Amino acid sequence: MNNTINKLQVFIRNFLFVEISIFDISTVKKLSLLTALITLAGCQTTPKLQSIPPNIQTNLVTLWTTTETCYNHNFYTLDEHTSYQQAINYSFSTWKFDSKLIASETNNLRTIIQKNISKGSNVSSTCKQWKPSMVQTVNSATNHYNQVQRNIQRNHEIQRAKASAPKVQSSSSSSTWKKTVNCKKMGQFLNAEIKTFQGTFCPIGWVSA
Repeated sequence: MNNTINKLQVFIRNFLFVEISIFDISTVKKLSLLTALITLAGCQTTPKLQSIPPNIQTNLVTLWTTTETCYNHNFYTLDEHTSYQQAINYSFSTWKFDSKLIASETNNLRTIIQKNISKGSNVSSTCKQWKPSMVQTVNSATNHYNQVQRNIQRNHEIQRAKASAPKVQSSSSSSTWKKTVNCKKMGQFLNAEIKTFQGTFCPIGWVSA
């Protein structure tokens, strides 16, 4: 169990640090694999993936095409662009999604961006405007990843304790796998929507209520 977790952790880290320059269906299939590995590494305490809300999907696609455009026009450095793409990839991997729909939305938005640029749209201003959102996405993905790592370690310790505990204690230990967490939508302060997820932490776009 321990060796499997270590190998998966290395794989996930390596996956996150590979730059993907074109967001297409093959990329999304890789994200599905990453999601499965995170779930396995979490020893079944990773919450069941929820369908990605349309507004979050559109926001992530917009972030992707924006950093792509800003990098191609030399307004974002390679390091910035790479870190933004890594964070967006990771954010997608925490949701259940339709890969063809995402690919179609991405291509449509690229077409719109190119038309706006050809009409004289101020790319520099747009890149500056979106940069705080890019940084927030990186921070959110980093925090979520670190939370997953803590969860992996905690679950490993529980598994080890269960293996060494007397049989009479197994029923009380099994309740650990049935935890839920209440989360509210990020950025909402008044009358925030609160939703219950299975597991011990909130998905990207949500924070503990």
